[in-house]
Amino acid sequence: MHIRRGYLDWGVFLIVVGAIPLAVRFDWLDTTGVADAWRLWPLVLVGIGVGLVLGRTSLAPLGGILVAGTLGIVIGAALAVGPRVGIACVGPGDGIPSGAPVQTGVFSGGVAAVDLHVACGEMAVSTSGGGGWSVDASGWPDGAVDVRGGPASLSVEPENRPGNLFSDRGRARLAVTLPTATTLDLALTVDAGTLRADLGGAVISSLSASLNAADGSIDLSEARVGHFSLSVNAADTDLTLPASATRGSASVNAASLKVCIPFGVGLRVTSSETLASTSFQGGFRRNGDAWESDDWATASERSELTLSVNVGSATVRRGGCD
Repeated sequence: MHIRRGYLDWGVFLIVVGAIPLAVRFDWLDTTGVADAWRLWPLVLVGIGVGLVLGRTSLAPLGGILVAGTLGIVIGAALAVGPRVGIACVGPGDGIPSGAPVQTGVFSGGVAAVDLHVACGEMAVSTSGGGGWSVDASGWPDGAVDVRGGPASLSVEPENRPGNLFSDRGRARLAVTLPTATTLDLALTVDAGTLRADLGGAVISSLSASLNAADGSIDLSEARVGHFSLSVNAADTDLTLPASATRGSASVNAASLKVCIPFGVGLRVTSSETLASTSFQGGFRRNGDAWESDDWATASERSELTLSVNVGSATVRRGGCD
């Protein structure tokens, strides 16, 4: 039997790309180890070298197989668990505390527009009683964070400092505290970083969140949210929906998303997939073109989600996210 080399390499690549998400889905592989698969990228260079050395021998296909297999592992891991690559984007001076004091302010109106953006760093968002807000950027270099606050608005825009994308050095951390006494129109954006948002007690009229090459979790279980929109691109994100009714959409592109709904809240999901998979756990059934939780018809609080998954994976389940 004769096997064409080009088909052999493509075959190995596609088999590995598909096998890794499947193995993670069925818990045959540990997600922690899979998340570090990107570290194997030097094997691509090794494979190219092997192909050059053995180019005129019967072992020449080994180089192509090694390259195809390595690329398959890296891309398959990104599809399975998202790119948890420890992105640092370290530049000159990064990681050196600025010593700047914590900046604070108070919203005087009943509604405030809040826009928080971090690039190449970590952002932690929490809440507290009253109408006051605070921004702690002491982990960033001087002048690296632009904070603008007014009686009905807050904007935080850290500077993106280019550097070593795959550095193991620590990332700068931004801590933001938002008030629970003010209704928020909230926008969160994270590029090549980490988001940890625990918004317990917050009253949010609309939430827009975008995670790009990021690792994130958004906990809305104790918040009240009118509407939300989530975009997850080459990222790994956990979203816990409120214990009260809400409505929203999520777009997942070459990424992984876990959506959790507290027990006692009915959930209806309309989903579409392209080269992707969506799983429902904890008691869901198909009803026409949607998936509904078992208690959808009887629940006093009901939420609706429109889900689009493209070259990635999504999990929807009842109960909290781990």
